Amino acid sequence: MRSKDENTAVADPSVLPKTGDTAAVVDLLPGVRLAGRFLINKRLGSGATGTVFSALDTTVGQKVAVKLLRPDLSEEISRERLRREVRAARPGHNNVVTVFDLHEDSGRVFLSMELVEGRCLRDERGRRDQLPWHEVVGIGRQVAAGLAHLHNKGLVHRDVKPGNILIANDGTAKVCDMGLARPVRQGGTVTETAMVVGTPAYMAPEQARAGDLTPASDVYALGLTLFRSLTGHVPFEGDTAVETLMLRQKARPPGARGSRTPCPRWFDRLLRRMLEPNASDRPSATVVAAALEKGAFAWLPSKTTLRRTASALAVIVVAVVVVLGIWSRWTTPQLDPTTNLRFTAQRFVDETAVEITDTDGNVLQTVDLGGTWDPDQFRSRAARRVAFGDFNGDGWVDAAVARFRDESGRPLVIFLRQPDGSLEFAVEHRVNLSFSYDGEVFTNFRVIDMISEDLDRDGIAEIALLEASSPYYPSVLRVINWNNQTRFRLWHPGVLKSVQAADRDHDGRQELYLGGTCNFLTPPESNTSAPVFLAIEADWNQPDLEVDLFEPGRKFASSTPSGIRIHYAAWPRIDVPAFRAAWQAVLVQKQSKNVETYLFSLIVSLQDRVAPTPGTGFRMGVRHAFIGFDLQQINAQWEPTVAEILGVDPNIPEMQALLKPRYWNGQTWQEESCFMATSDSVPVPGS
Repeated sequence: MRSKDENTAVADPSVLPKTGDTAAVVDLLPGVRLAGRFLINKRLGSGATGTVFSALDTTVGQKVAVKLLRPDLSEEISRERLRREVRAARPGHNNVVTVFDLHEDSGRVFLSMELVEGRCLRDERGRRDQLPWHEVVGIGRQVAAGLAHLHNKGLVHRDVKPGNILIANDGTAKVCDMGLARPVRQGGTVTETAMVVGTPAYMAPEQARAGDLTPASDVYALGLTLFRSLTGHVPFEGDTAVETLMLRQKARPPGARGSRTPCPRWFDRLLRRMLEPNASDRPSATVVAAALEKGAFAWLPSKTTLRRTASALAVIVVAVVVVLGIWSRWTTPQLDPTTNLRFTAQRFVDETAVEITDTDGNVLQTVDLGGTWDPDQFRSRAARRVAFGDFNGDGWVDAAVARFRDESGRPLVIFLRQPDGSLEFAVEHRVNLSFSYDGEVFTNFRVIDMISEDLDRDGIAEIALLEASSPYYPSVLRVINWNNQTRFRLWHPGVLKSVQAADRDHDGRQELYLGGTCNFLTPPESNTSAPVFLAIEADWNQPDLEVDLFEPGRKFASSTPSGIRIHYAAWPRIDVPAFRAAWQAVLVQKQSKNVETYLFSLIVSLQDRVAPTPGTGFRMGVRHAFIGFDLQQINAQWEPTVAEILGVDPNIPEMQALLKPRYWNGQTWQEESCFMATSDSVPVPGS
């Protein structure tokens, strides 16, 4: 059931349009052109500040939303102030509807804005009275991030509610109607219903006192919105707008958890804190977004609670300190920042999450990776998205986690170890790559695999990321530090599936080893690829190193830049009636610690979903290769059950030929192991 006052804006009756007054919209019928530029399509809705239409910006050929301000409001609000707010909101944010500009036409004032294809949260609640808690968390995280952006710009939204939260068709949540609601006359109070700012069901307590609206007011309104989405009702609701706001002056925030509203305790704690009656006791939007991102929120006493108890504590402070100190030692786990980290993968609704613990078993972080839960693949999938290393040089192990997907476009999250042994969120990075080849621009890169190693031997670990453009071409290896500064970049024509590091020549410097697939080794019309293996040697101390293995006309690079050596091996595709997988790749696996006869074992072409080994998370390999420390293939064999699976005798010459790799020297493929030519050399034999 919808809240009583949810759709009612509080306003001074003297400034509302009279019955039948359509001055704001009378000329905006379909086909009307505003400012000689915006061709009106249809009316989308009206609110306290104006009416919104869909339109076509004929200047740029872009669909937009046009918001025509009420005539009385456009006269009251300074046009210059509106222009300042529009400018201040730039650059935009993915979770805030973009306002392009302020316009005037024949005395009418209107805004051109981003047109969001989707629905508003209020309409979604009309279909489902209560939303699952994890869905509410996802929406709340995005809205909080958008509000934090506005607050950092010095702006307050003033009317956060379900009707002002749009959910795009791709799931992105966006705050709309930003920063336009303002008092329409000085001196009005809520008891006189003289405010155009806010909707009673979602107003903060300070609005009843005609107090200044601050970012904390937006946090309160967001807390009410999330509470309503989770439970189906708004707390502190009276029979009238005035009674509702008076109830919120001192009422303690209620709990959201119950038999009808299951949710984690940390989320319930966060909602309670967002709904504190004292504005100074509420967390900032940035803190809310981080808590919803991490799936954790620590319960700390509010500032008001601390002030009220300060005098009482002063009387018995000595005794309390002694008792609490002893009790803390008995009950609170003492974290040690020098311990190593580990992780376990677990099911989170229908997705995959990782729980990061120290070696004593203390849970330090839990992160939802997204992606569909796969009971056979969850361990290996999670292992490719978690890396540990000392990222800031303090001697303690930190963590990097890459999500499968993220609405904010920031799938890489860095957590840093603290002196008290905790693991705290530090920063998140956007995968925002673009690559052009043969007249086509590739974007939409996603993380495939990552590891952490101290490649340049400075005591600080780098992160090696494999990222691929969906659908599966091209891909890039990036070596970055925890602040997302790129040290090395390699562009490759085909998806790179796995990355490992090793010091094969024992010179104290790590090399990187990649397995994947290459599109340039098969005819373009076949839409297939062949499995490949790369070894990369470079001076990792040099910044901004880049290698591009693309050349025009689907040709492979003839050389690498000076100082970078690449060993490139490829195997023929398997093409038999029982196995014609289009995309065949290499997976690089490190040797066991006690094995000294080979450097890596490779799975060359994975069998897709045929008899997965129970509990291992690996699909079955069809071919296996073993690479020695000189990068020569020292052994290769077919999966023992390949005859049964493929229906082919693996000992016949045609099948044995498929076990032999070829090596690219920069000009041609050869049977002997080699490195590619560098820009100042000729092909170098493998050593």
